[in-house]
Amino acid sequence: MRILKDLSELVQENVISHEIAERITSYYDQKNQKPSNKLVLIFGILGALLVGTGILLILAHNWDSLSKISKTSLAFLLLLASQTLCLFTLLRKSDNAVWRECSAAFLSLALGSCISLISQIYHISGDFKQFILVWSLLTLPLVYLMRSSVTMLLFIIGITAYLIDYSVQSEQITKAFIYLLLLAFVLPYYFQNIRKNQDHILLTLIHWAIPLSLLFMPVTLARDNGEYVFIIYFSLLAAFLAVGQSNYFNSKVPIQNGYSYIGSIGTVILLWILSFDGFWNTLIDKIIPWSSWMHTPEFLFAIIISLLTMALQLFQLKTGILTKFQALQFVYLVFIPIFFLGFSSSLSILSINLLCFLIGLLIILQGLKKHNLSELNSGLFIISGLVICRFFDSDLSFVLRGVLFVCIGLGFFIINYRMLKSKKDHES
Repeated sequence: MRILKDLSELVQENVISHEIAERITSYYDQKNQKPSNKLVLIFGILGALLVGTGILLILAHNWDSLSKISKTSLAFLLLLASQTLCLFTLLRKSDNAVWRECSAAFLSLALGSCISLISQIYHISGDFKQFILVWSLLTLPLVYLMRSSVTMLLFIIGITAYLIDYSVQSEQITKAFIYLLLLAFVLPYYFQNIRKNQDHILLTLIHWAIPLSLLFMPVTLARDNGEYVFIIYFSLLAAFLAVGQSNYFNSKVPIQNGYSYIGSIGTVILLWILSFDGFWNTLIDKIIPWSSWMHTPEFLFAIIISLLTMALQLFQLKTGILTKFQALQFVYLVFIPIFFLGFSSSLSILSINLLCFLIGLLIILQGLKKHNLSELNSGLFIISGLVICRFFDSDLSFVLRGVLFVCIGLGFFIINYRMLKSKKDHES
């Protein structure tokens, strides 16, 4: 295109910056990208994974009949073949995303299979957590060398599996920091893709994979004072919601915003769980001196996450990024005093139920004000879920519960009908 040919001249004449030129190029590359290219990428990656898995199954079928030298040769031959494919891609197909992603996925599988095969052939001692950590570290360079998003996805899955395996072991705090450090290694590549404003399915999957992976981290911190994990979760989910409101995600379709979905759904589920009295009855019976609280890793981590979330929200308010009010985004600020109230009073049970109800009511009012059906139904869903939760810890008969369910269903129908009618009248 003419405009693309003139970009270098415009940069040289200081009409536009180099960064703006990159954004313009990226925009037209995405605009001219054919839908079939995305399908080729998806099926190419799937094909590479299936081929790698198929080769492993074929080897497994004839494994016992092979000599030790043959087994070792096959293990390294598979690795060498995948490395050769990656080298060919870098030299001849470096601009082709399908080749990069497929060859990187194939090499990632080859690395894992080679490690496991050599360990099995020579009876090298080790366990799953060591294997998954070594495998993840070996695939890390491929993320940058091959510019591979699928390898980043595999890396995130790997370090998450490493974290989960350690969640029932000692030294959880150390492992949580190792996990965060490993995750930080791939963030520059992630931010680079965001800066280029790329729009492909693999990046969308990463938008979902990162927050889902981070959700497993607080569980590893739960030891003697695991109740503080709820503060960590509320603050972490609020941070997800803040990230989901950034300018980058505001220009994307909703399904690409994994942070916003996970933050919203996770916060509502936590409110429903804590609306039961079981957790609070345990909390009020627990007598812990203030001096002991401040030395627990769970408490310290809860403070750190909460302060970081507040700093992020204040930055967004100051820079004008946070332009619309989201009730769920500030639940953690209200939950913290309710949580500490729970150590001395049963009013915390009433408070958390009232908080959940008010959140639902605020979202309903926002939906009515904007004539937004999705917000309206979200608020109704939150309140309905709270009502259903109360069914399970009450002595209501099945008939009365059935009547209440019918009333909730009718309420959904009537409110949506009136909203649609009002919207049509407003448009006409």
